[in-house]
Amino acid sequence: SNQSPIINWNSTTPTNFCTGATINFGVTATDADGSIASVSFYRGTTLLGTDNTAPYTYTWTNAIAGTHSITAVATDNGGASSSTGVYSIVVGLP
Repeated sequence: SNQSPIINWNSTTPTNFCTGATINFGVTATDADGSIASVSFYRGTTLLGTDNTAPYTYTWTNAIAGTHSITAVATDNGGASSSTGVYSIVVGLP
């Protein structure tokens, strides 16, 4: 059977940003019995972007105001997937 990948946030980044900020997200993803096909980054259920090569990153430009739940989902070459925990950020006035 195909094992699910392991995915973790790279490091702790700030949780508060100004409206319009550029925010960088990064994860490490490994697969014990295959390879990582893609890592997709989400704001809630909205896909922000997908990275198909390591290091797996996404840069959100012009971040909109609000409280956002960010997750990343790694999918391996066999179709198995797993996700990070939710990373909560707040975007607002300076």
